[in-house]
Amino acid sequence: VAPVLTKTWSASTINDGATTNLVLTLTNSGTNPAQSGIAFTESLPASLRWTGAAPTITFGMGCAGTPTVTQGTPDTVAFAGVTMSNGTASCTITINGVTNRAGQVNSSCAGNPAAFTNAAANITGTTNVTNSVTPQCVVVNTVAPVLTKTWSASTINDGAPTNPVLTLTNSATNPAQPGIA
Repeated sequence: VAPVLTKTWSASTINDGATTNLVLTLTNSGTNPAQSGIAFTESLPASLRWTGAAPTITFGMGCAGTPTVTQGTPDTVAFAGVTMSNGTASCTITINGVTNRAGQVNSSCAGNPAAFTNAAANITGTTNVTNSVTPQCVVVNTVAPVLTKTWSASTINDGAPTNPVLTLTNSATNPAQPGIA
């Protein structure tokens, strides 16, 4: 019997520009026999991406395999030759460093918005594994801009003019910030 594949986020809520990890779990069955030839491709939802060209991928105890990472839209990682050693009931594969694309935020997972929800359809090319993934959504919070104030002159003579300098600094991926008052 083929092992079952599920997945979850290490943090299901992040701030704009912050990161979470995608944790894939392979669960064996019966007497936990050795498994080999497991393959599948994970494609991130459209509003998410890897933080770098080669995210760190960690195989937990009892799992091994070869990942091939591709950046694009969507970012993908193809796993080939994944094995589970004899006696392994379950093991994890962790992809470190998933973040939002610039300007893409999501205040709610109500209705599992496709651009932020990693579901069974995000797994393709399965071999020797059963895709039992349920929808896993990530909330990406907008981070409020920061307002700072300085003076155009740090010292002035009595009665001389100076001007306030207000600086509004956006954060993370610099999303649009409507309604600033």
